[in-house]
Amino acid sequence: MSERPAWDLSSLKDGIAATRRGLTVGARGAARITRDHPYLVTLGLTTAVCIPLMAFVDAPLAQNLKIHLSPETTRFFSNDIGALGKPEAYLAIAALVIIFTIVRGYFDTTAVLRERLKRFRDAAIFFIASILLAGVVVNVLKPIIGRVRPRALFQDGFYGFDMFSANWGMNSFPSGHTQMAFSLAVALCLIYPRYDVIYLAFAVAIGASRVFGTVHFLSDTVMGAYIGIAVPLLLKQYFYDPRGINIRVYFDRDKALPQPNRPAPEAEPDTIGGRRLDAPPPDPAPLDLPEDARKH
Repeated sequence: MSERPAWDLSSLKDGIAATRRGLTVGARGAARITRDHPYLVTLGLTTAVCIPLMAFVDAPLAQNLKIHLSPETTRFFSNDIGALGKPEAYLAIAALVIIFTIVRGYFDTTAVLRERLKRFRDAAIFFIASILLAGVVVNVLKPIIGRVRPRALFQDGFYGFDMFSANWGMNSFPSGHTQMAFSLAVALCLIYPRYDVIYLAFAVAIGASRVFGTVHFLSDTVMGAYIGIAVPLLLKQYFYDPRGINIRVYFDRDKALPQPNRPAPEAEPDTIGGRRLDAPPPDPAPLDLPEDARKH
């Protein structure tokens, strides 16, 4: 009987070590790329999510929603909730804030108030720019990609792309309503983050309404959300921050919150009997001994 060859453990150990070194180098490289180019990496990840959604999820999901939801329900999502995703009212409010701060600052010479009004004006301009710039990105991509809306699938059985399409109403990818909602939410999170959960919940609700209203596919809203998130962050990082323009807004009730160029207020130390709990213990008092005991 021939003997089995012995395992070469040294070669096995060398292979494991080489694999470990390769994984370490790859992980460090990926971390460096993510750190240096976070928006490109997240764009790649978002695209990687959208592609399988387009291939396997979007069409059957839209067909099932169309079958199982009543026309009244889809109209509620697409028209009633969808109306909240239109930017005109929000842009008008921000424009009124800008006009008010200019007029009020013209008639008030108090330096503190004028600085506060400038902060509000800068925040309102940032809010408008975030929504409009992200909207430009979406409206440039829509006709180039030319993805048809779900109603073409329902009416004609057509599911796919008509690139460089002039039929503006049929351009579905990315979702403009979802982009607007997330641009609004992220801008407000950067301006006044006290209600950030409400802002983001509003954006998610608008994005979901586009899917449940069967006016957009799921991947349309995913990419719309990415653009809506990325543009305000890029605008602040590469335009506002380098110029030292502060867009954070504070009201009187926010005085306890940490503000730029001002340290956070320190909490009052806990005390017992007038002595701080974090203070070192006092030196023990000398014993009052009788004179005879002291001599011994």
